[in-house]
Amino acid sequence: MIIFILVVAVALSWPAVIALEKAMEGGPGEGLVTYNASRYFFRFDYPKDWITEREQNGFLLDKDSGLVVELIPATRQEAAAEGEDDIITRYEGIQLSFYYGVPSEFYPGNVTADRVLTYYKDKLRAGMADGVYNVDFLSFVDEVNVENENTELISVDFTAYRDGKKINGTMYCAKRNKCVYAITVIHDSYAEYNTFREEIDNILKSFRLTVLSD
Repeated sequence: MIIFILVVAVALSWPAVIALEKAMEGGPGEGLVTYNASRYFFRFDYPKDWITEREQNGFLLDKDSGLVVELIPATRQEAAAEGEDDIITRYEGIQLSFYYGVPSEFYPGNVTADRVLTYYKDKLRAGMADGVYNVDFLSFVDEVNVENENTELISVDFTAYRDGKKINGTMYCAKRNKCVYAITVIHDSYAEYNTFREEIDNILKSFRLTVLSD
C-alpha cells in the first residue's frame, strides 16, 4: 500500500517537475530578455526591443537615489531595404525605474512592508526620481501578484509633475531582511501607457529577488 501511494504521488507530481525544468531551461520566453542586477539581487524580464539605461559595470546608475536601471518602451520596424538600419521608436513618456537601498534606520528584522512604503514615499517626494516634483499619493495600497513566491510587491498610485506637465505613476515596493527595493512606473499619457500596459504588467510579475537569505 505504501509503495502504491508513493507511485501515485510521483506520477501526479512528475508533470509539474517537468514543466518547472522546461521553464528554467527555456529562458524568459520568446521576445524577452532577462535583466540580472546581480549586485543588488534581483532580476526581471522585459521585451528585447525596449531600451535600458544602466551602468555597464553593474553599479548604481545614481548613488544618491539608489537607481539601478531605467527602462523605456520601444518598438522596432524592420528596414525597408537590405543594408539599412531598423527603425527604433522610443516612447519617452513612459519610464520604469528600479531602485535599491540599505536604509540606515532599518535594522535586520525591523523591515516591514509599511515602513518600506513610507520610506520610498518620502524619497520620491524629496526628488528620488529626477525632475519629478509635487508628488501626491493616493491612499489605496495594493498587493501585486508576482510569479516568484519569494518576492512580495505592494503598490500605491500617485500623481506628480515633470517639466511643468502633470504625470501619473505607480510605485511598487519590495523588501528583504536588510535591504529594500522600489519600482516606479511613470507616464504622461494614459493612451500611450495602455498600449504597453500588458508588457509592463508582465515585467512587474517577473520581478524576483534572487537570493533567498541575507
